[in-house]
Amino acid sequence: MLGVLMLDTKFTRFARDIGDPGSHASALFERVPSATARRIVGINDDAFMEPFVAAGHRLVARGATRITTSCGFLIAYQGELARRLSVPVMTSSLLLLPTLTAMMPNHRRVGVLTFSGTALRDHHLAAADAAADTPIQGLAPGCHFQSAIYEEWTGDPIIDFAARDVDVAHAARALITRCPDLGAILLECTNFPPHRAIIAQATRLPVYDIWSLLRLVAPI
Repeated sequence: MLGVLMLDTKFTRFARDIGDPGSHASALFERVPSATARRIVGINDDAFMEPFVAAGHRLVARGATRITTSCGFLIAYQGELARRLSVPVMTSSLLLLPTLTAMMPNHRRVGVLTFSGTALRDHHLAAADAAADTPIQGLAPGCHFQSAIYEEWTGDPIIDFAARDVDVAHAARALITRCPDLGAILLECTNFPPHRAIIAQATRLPVYDIWSLLRLVAPI
């Protein structure tokens, strides 16, 4: 059974968001108190390591056989969580980067679409064994999508979803304009999968996300 380490958030989640219970046939969730999006995005210290480890142990005790998280920036804790928990840990879709890169034809690269281009740093890529020169594109700072997450918006879901679509499509087009040699797009943010279709439409490229990673390690 999948266990999900959740940030301490309450914004609206849509179908295919990893934190949406309705998107799972069965899953266990453990919220880490005070681990807000503002505190975890771009994390570069161990301040929340012990709370996440403790939550991981609770998930295992409840029956989780594999563990993921609700924020791709938790790749920073991948090594320690994998070392200290007794089941496979997949903190972030960024773990797919080396494999996807090795699969690309004709020296094509894999570009990363992230919640924050300024917060995703070298240490996050290093934790995923990914190249430091991996192309990265974040949402426009202060856009609707970022504000909805940071400010915990729970307003009209139709308007909210449409505005998020616009923001991710804008970022996706910016990425392929800047890096026309891409062969695939990887979504760092676990809130992006509900918008996978619009990203694929904007880039005309294969799109991978946290669900792609989870399918690789599903129990047989």
